[in-house]
Amino acid sequence: MKRGESHSTGKGRRLRGETLWNGAAVAGLLCVGLLLGGIAGVFLDRQGFLGDRPDAPQAVEALPPAQADPPAP
Repeated sequence: MKRGESHSTGKGRRLRGETLWNGAAVAGLLCVGLLLGGIAGVFLDRQGFLGDRPDAPQAVEALPPAQADPPAP
């Protein structure tokens, strides 16, 4: 075997035919899996399956309650 015989003499490696479709199918399946996983994660988080939620801070009243009758002088 001479030097360079094991390599093809083309200009580069280009994906053709079935190889291109296989790559597109794998990429599409990965995208669909990512989308479904994200939706499932949001759904499970809203249901509380992924852990306890911290309690929301309670609203603090800044103003004192209004009086019905002002004090007489």
